[in-house]
Amino acid sequence: MTGTSNVQPSDVPGQQLDVGTLPNEALEAIYKQVVVELDTLSKTLPLIQGAINERIAAIEAIKKFQSIKPDDEVLVPLTLSSYVKGNVPDTSKVMVILGGGYTAEMSVPDAIEFENSRLQTRRAELSKVKNAMAIHNQTRAQIEDEVERRRVSSTAQKQ
Repeated sequence: MTGTSNVQPSDVPGQQLDVGTLPNEALEAIYKQVVVELDTLSKTLPLIQGAINERIAAIEAIKKFQSIKPDDEVLVPLTLSSYVKGNVPDTSKVMVILGGGYTAEMSVPDAIEFENSRLQTRRAELSKVKNAMAIHNQTRAQIEDEVERRRVSSTAQKQ
């Protein structure tokens, strides 16, 4: 993001930008910033959605794991295209990736709860990004309308 302020429109609920009082240079600068921020926000949407899909897949996989009986034969991935046969001696616990290269062994219910918590966090992030995009789109539209109003007014005054 550009600019020196870390305050975003979504950080100040209810605050409206009166574009009608701003000089043309300020309108142009704000417009450019809003467009850049919209681009950045739109690029984060698929990343967050991907993380949501990963959490859903993890929860489903853990739930399916519960149906495996001890000593059932399973395929263990070595690479994306290589597997080895193995046995699961204990189906009551799973290893969960915590992030930052760390994993933890958890009971199946705890692992599902952990993944559900992460899922809710990602969904909240997605909601915040969508709200920020809506505010930015509104600001962009206001600026575009004001620029058009000024153009029409300037043209009318010249005639």
